[in-house]
Amino acid sequence: MTMKFAWKPRSSDIPTKPGVYRFSDSNGQILYVGKAKHLRNRINSYFASREQHPRTTEMLSQASAVDWLIVNSEVESLQLEHTWINEFKPPFNVRFRDDKSYPWICFTMKEEFPRIMVVRGKRRKDNLYFGPYPNAREARDLSENLLRVFPVRSCSDQQFNRAQKTQRACMLADIGKCSAPCISKVSAEEHRDIVNQFTAAIKGNFRAKQRDLQQRMKEASDAHEFERAALYRDQVNQLESIYQPTSVVLNEADSFDVFAIFSDDLEISIQVLNVRQGLLISQKHFLLDVVEELAPEDILQRVLPQYYLETPLEVKEILVNLELAPDNGISALLDNDTRQLAIHKPLRGRK
Repeated sequence: MTMKFAWKPRSSDIPTKPGVYRFSDSNGQILYVGKAKHLRNRINSYFASREQHPRTTEMLSQASAVDWLIVNSEVESLQLEHTWINEFKPPFNVRFRDDKSYPWICFTMKEEFPRIMVVRGKRRKDNLYFGPYPNAREARDLSENLLRVFPVRSCSDQQFNRAQKTQRACMLADIGKCSAPCISKVSAEEHRDIVNQFTAAIKGNFRAKQRDLQQRMKEASDAHEFERAALYRDQVNQLESIYQPTSVVLNEADSFDVFAIFSDDLEISIQVLNVRQGLLISQKHFLLDVVEELAPEDILQRVLPQYYLETPLEVKEILVNLELAPDNGISALLDNDTRQLAIHKPLRGRK
């Protein structure tokens, strides 16, 4: 079937070099951003007499112009494409579905006594975020369970200020889920240390805290302080209940992320596993809308930068279920400073 277009770029105007291109409509809105090793061949392919993905056809029906920028390398093209997608948010590029609606665990780190809360929507640069989580219940369950071990402030500013004035802590302090900085039971420095331990535990670094609690439990028991020993025992059990059900795993030196990607004509399904110190600490599932025809490697080149744009890269190894070319450029884009990140598909062995 031959498609008819209201406009078409002149082939001789398009360079034959590698670069990044973008389609826009008559109002100047960027509709789509892509990259190509040969700009002329890639852009001309959109206007060839063959069937396109329905969303690609829709994009072309709205487009009235295409421009481009020549680059020198695959890494440069990935960086520029990523920059333009984040800046212009083109409606016809692969994107996380309603990414602003995903819940996050948030710490207000700029406050004297940082607060933990589960939030959605726009993220502020002064706060520390963990996630995203597939649903609010998972985020709340994790934060509520860890509060039993790391009693960080979780109340609103209004509640905190009222407690300071009345010198009466709330019920969370009574049940051991807050260290009560509002009535000076802990100092600002001590409270921040608890926050740091909490955030380390979310990342999977909880074994040191577990050993510390076990040692304190033994010392309290030896001193016949059985009530205090029971408190430490409960905290040890709480940590184990959070992480043991997922202890699938490997040895303590293993920390990596896993991405499994499957796509059909309508959706891209992504499963993300976060392994830290040998334990599977988080499992997430996302759906993306398919709005263009992409090879599996191109899907990874779009998905990984989007995911790590808001989620800190804490590992030096990412396992994927797709074969990647050695010079794909994704590692350099995500880890431009140290260049130590390895992204590969395991073919044998325990991984």
